[in-house]
Amino acid sequence: MRAGSFNLPPADGHFIAERMVRKFKTYSSKMQFTRAFADFPASVQLGVTGDACMHPGEVPALLYFRAEDTWVLLTSLRVVYTTETGVLCTFLTRVQTVEAPGRFKAPGYDLLVLVMDAWRRPEIHVEPGAAHIAFWNSLLVGLRILSRPPASTQSPADGEAKKTP
Repeated sequence: MRAGSFNLPPADGHFIAERMVRKFKTYSSKMQFTRAFADFPASVQLGVTGDACMHPGEVPALLYFRAEDTWVLLTSLRVVYTTETGVLCTFLTRVQTVEAPGRFKAPGYDLLVLVMDAWRRPEIHVEPGAAHIAFWNSLLVGLRILSRPPASTQSPADGEAKKTP
C-alpha cells in the first residue's frame, strides 16, 4: 500500500446521509424550519417522501420545511424541492458545485444555486442564516463523497501474472 492511500467505506445511501447530517449538526444554532429529516414528525416525513418519490437505496438527510408546498429535501442521491409548478429534483451526481451568489451573509439571504453546467443552474431557497450555511456545507459534503473515485478492493498486483526478467 502506498503512503497516504487508504480504503474508504463504499458511498452507500446511509453513509452519505449520515455524513451530511453530521456536518449539519456542527452548526449549533437553533433553526426554526431546517433539521435532520429524522427530527421531523412522521406526518411531515411521510408527506415529503411521498411527494419526492424516493428511489431504492435513497436516504433522506436534511429537510427545510416551511409548509406543505414549500420545502427542500436533501437526500443521499438528490435535492428535491418545491416550486410554483410542482416538485422538482436534481441528482447530486449531475451537480458540479453549489454557489451562494451575491451577499450570502446578508440577513434574509436564502439562495443556493446548483451549478450543473453553463446553462443549467437550478436555484433553491432554504432557511436564511445559520441554516443556509449549514445546508450549503452539508450539500457540499455529499457532492465530495459522490465525486470521489471508489476505493479499490484489489491491488494492481493481484490477479496479474508475475513477470520474470
